[in-house]
Amino acid sequence: MICLLGLTLAVFSFADNTMVEEPAPFFHVKSGDDQELSLKDLNGKMIVLFYETKETKDKNRGLKDALNKFYDDQPSDIKARIVRLAVINCEGVIFAGAWKSALVENSKKEGMVVYGDWTGEMARAYQMKAHDSNVVIIDDKRIIRYHASGHIDDDKIFAIKDLLKSLATNDK
Repeated sequence: MICLLGLTLAVFSFADNTMVEEPAPFFHVKSGDDQELSLKDLNGKMIVLFYETKETKDKNRGLKDALNKFYDDQPSDIKARIVRLAVINCEGVIFAGAWKSALVENSKKEGMVVYGDWTGEMARAYQMKAHDSNVVIIDDKRIIRYHASGHIDDDKIFAIKDLLKSLATNDK
């Protein structure tokens, strides 16, 4: 537990602490093929959330690739406890059909469902920075453990992976 606390404090030193240690707000998102997902659907899971715009979806490609590799390298019991959640801000789009098609296409490319925040409610509830890449880690008890915007460099990627491993193996 002391190790987790120390690691958490180290990760906080480079995160936006606005919502860290607060309960995760409710959210409801929908994919391009109309799959719906809400916070309650993910009970008991740790969530690694990327919230971005069409223009910023590749800003943290290095972090996404590192976390995908981290996920792939985990044993099945840890994989079962982690949800990777990609959400694009779709608020105010004019051609919803084209955006839905793009979400479906990006889901295939990313190897996981990419959801849309069609109303902007998730952005507001989670205080996402507009026009930037946002990363949020929520533990299995629905507490926000990490919240940051902007480019995440390699040093921070290592700390995020350590935090995830610690959270995924804690209370097993």
